[in-house]
Amino acid sequence: MSVGHEELEKIIALTKSGMYEEALKRQLYFHEASKYSAGMGGVRLSYALSTWMELADKYEPAKEAMLEISDKSKKHVLENDDNYEEFSYFHDFCSINENLGLTQNILELFFKVKDINPAQARGYYHYVENLLIENKEYELCNEYIGDPIKKYIEIEDFHKLNHEIMIEQPKLNDNTFREFTRDTYIFSVCKLIEVLLATRQKNNARAVQEKALEYFDCSEIRNAINE
Repeated sequence: MSVGHEELEKIIALTKSGMYEEALKRQLYFHEASKYSAGMGGVRLSYALSTWMELADKYEPAKEAMLEISDKSKKHVLENDDNYEEFSYFHDFCSINENLGLTQNILELFFKVKDINPAQARGYYHYVENLLIENKEYELCNEYIGDPIKKYIEIEDFHKLNHEIMIEQPKLNDNTFREFTRDTYIFSVCKLIEVLLATRQKNNARAVQEKALEYFDCSEIRNAINE
């Protein structure tokens, strides 16, 4: 059971042709099969969900299917049945609710898990970090971030990984994915600096800024700390 970009292209074509029921069947199949398909891990909960949203905007059963998967994922999370190496159920829940504009659901589930099982919540932090920062939960973010330089290195490594993906998959080596890769790096660095400044760690913020600019110089990171 393996899928690739060609399957998503078929789904897009079916949606444009008004063959919504068949498009949904293929979307559901892709969502499950892409868990185990090489190179589809990142696509599965990003670009693939955007194609699903396009279908859901035209076909209510597609939205209902997303909500059903969300509910099942939440059940697995609360039963602590989320032992897949990348916490796949919580990741599914977050990505689906974010696409549906239901971000409050994500925070509610995270805080519920945090109360029940703090260690489990720590494993989920990566998926809710941006939402927590957006809601100015800076002290909590600082608790999870740990060593700021190690955190920055993770951001840099992810940027490098995306470049490797572009080399391995030429279809992704276009302006859209390059901009996504650049913007994700800049956004992540600036958000890390924001947390450090908000938690009174200006020296650490400067250290992160210096390392980031050595790797990738841009005005957004240069202006992330106001003198």
